[in-house]
Amino acid sequence: MLHLFKSKLQFLKLTFFASKVRKAILSKKEDKDILNEKILFCPFNSSILNLFRESVIAAACEKKGADVAFFQYDLSHGAIDFLYDQPKYKFKLYYWFGKLFYIKNKLSVYQLSKYNPYINKDQIKRTIDKTPVDKLGEFKYKNIKIGQYAIASSIRFFLSPFPLWDNKNFVKWVRDFIYTGCVIADGFQNIIDKEKPNKIVTSHAIYISWGVLYDVARMNGINVDVYNGSYRKNTLRFYHNERNAPFPIAEWPSFENRELNNKELNILNNYIESREDQKNDNIQLFSENSDYTTIDDFVKKAKNKNAKIACLYTNISWDAYAHANDCPFESMEKWLIETIEHLKNMPNLYVILKAHPAEVYHKVPDKFRVKNFIPDNLPDHILFVNENANIRPFYIYDIIDFGIIHLSTVCIEMALKNIPVLTSGGNSHYSNKNFTIDPKSKQEYFQHLMDLASGKSTFKPDIEIAKKYMFYRFFREAIPFEALEIQNGKYTIPKEFPEKLSGINLITEGIVNNEKFIFDWTN
Repeated sequence: MLHLFKSKLQFLKLTFFASKVRKAILSKKEDKDILNEKILFCPFNSSILNLFRESVIAAACEKKGADVAFFQYDLSHGAIDFLYDQPKYKFKLYYWFGKLFYIKNKLSVYQLSKYNPYINKDQIKRTIDKTPVDKLGEFKYKNIKIGQYAIASSIRFFLSPFPLWDNKNFVKWVRDFIYTGCVIADGFQNIIDKEKPNKIVTSHAIYISWGVLYDVARMNGINVDVYNGSYRKNTLRFYHNERNAPFPIAEWPSFENRELNNKELNILNNYIESREDQKNDNIQLFSENSDYTTIDDFVKKAKNKNAKIACLYTNISWDAYAHANDCPFESMEKWLIETIEHLKNMPNLYVILKAHPAEVYHKVPDKFRVKNFIPDNLPDHILFVNENANIRPFYIYDIIDFGIIHLSTVCIEMALKNIPVLTSGGNSHYSNKNFTIDPKSKQEYFQHLMDLASGKSTFKPDIEIAKKYMFYRFFREAIPFEALEIQNGKYTIPKEFPEKLSGINLITEGIVNNEKFIFDWTN
């Protein structure tokens, strides 16, 4: 109850912040150069941060002459991303606080309930009920792969490493999410038919809610601008017609062929230094006091045997499931289990197995944490570091010969330190850029592992490409959102606002004029 009270206070605070910020933006004089542009923002009710961001960006679009409106999910069934099966009084609170936000900020709203979303509900329910469990992932409605979204949403709800098909409650949630997806598809199609928006703005489209909106819009030939938080604090990433921020490559193919200038190198080097304590990042995962005694003792043993040292970095299981493409291993857990079995027979390679500290930050249920996939009796040459250990990656970089990862941006940091990195082969945004080893099969993966351990491997990471990619990923694609400062969970309006709006202006130009969402941090 206390958490609910605090979250609603935060909601109210940002509601009034939004009113103040929108007024400041709309009061700035500018010629209206956009005609007949109707933009529909789709934040849902669950995230006040999304509501705030999109209302501010909407004001900037309004100032340029665009007609803006907001989509509100106001149905009561609970299988919806990041609200889930809340008690009805909680759901009503989210709905009414969302309504208050729209009224206070004088925003036009399309409520889903008013666009006949249940037109096909009986047929939909019969079809879902008749679908066998092993076919739920293939479920389609109006050519939308709703079954895949439903599984992703269910995994995100349970924070599980993979679909829990032997869990009746999990299966029920998948079916409920499918139903929600079908209802959203029908209602949103009716909104498009009646209101005729030219552009949709929404958050990452990999779950039921935004995923279905994205597909319905694209099937109707409507452009969708998708955004998400960037790695660095108070920045956002935007993409044209890409459903998920971490994967699109945008201008990278041309960017990799030019050299970073001195300003860019200085910006990058300063940021790399800050990565150790994460002071400039969206999330801080480590406290000040770290005890490295266990690591140091393990390294001493390895050096006494003249053995090579590696570190295997895991990820959050549900996140790894959502973002791994075309991996030789079925899941991160399967990769971890098979790799450990292989490492047991390699006594001349000392390996640190490091659990991801974000398991604590995201409150992953204990039964789904990586430690449950680690054997109880590890040999002396393998050390497991659990998610609570407060061991910083940068400390480990200085003591290892190579790294092993499934999906993790630590590979870029290791490459910058000239450390070879072997990936599981999962096709991620940093794959195939010559600073990681990216096997295409299990056989190739284990051969690379043997070669790295024995010293036969001749792989050297391309440090210059790694630098360019980190600058591109962490700066060129990271657009400052100047209307809000987030520090240690507290929200404030920056003193420089509204004088500094270069990031918000760039986002606005991207939305209304389809300009590139690329920011120049050297100006």
